[in-house]
Amino acid sequence: MALLRPTIEVGRMSNGGGFHYARMVVNVASGHDERSTRLTGMQYNGIAREFIDAIQKVMPGISREMAVWSYMHAINIAMPLMARNHRPAVLSDGLCRDDDLDAVIDNAVTFIAAIRALAISHAVDEAGRLRSGNSSTPA
Repeated sequence: MALLRPTIEVGRMSNGGGFHYARMVVNVASGHDERSTRLTGMQYNGIAREFIDAIQKVMPGISREMAVWSYMHAINIAMPLMARNHRPAVLSDGLCRDDDLDAVIDNAVTFIAAIRALAISHAVDEAGRLRSGNSSTPA
């Protein structure tokens, strides 16, 4: 998935400071102080809006509000996956391994697909028809 793989791969790089980059991104992106908000906006709002627009394009009828929430939930799934901390293995007594990047991303995509189903459920009216005209609603 274009949204997940690059971020997770960079965060897991053993050379070039990937670990430090991942910690910085998670810290700044989750910060609510003025500096964190400004840095996140400067570095990520542009690409975030492109992904939100893409979500609306592939899910006709979804409101801007739901597209934004879908994007935010996908990002919140991806952030902790940047760190290879072996927590899944510990919690699963070895069943889940976080050193298999493809499996990690496949599992994340499954959960993001569930977000898509929730977003679609919000885009359907009482008669079961896909709502239209909500795509320009500001977030």
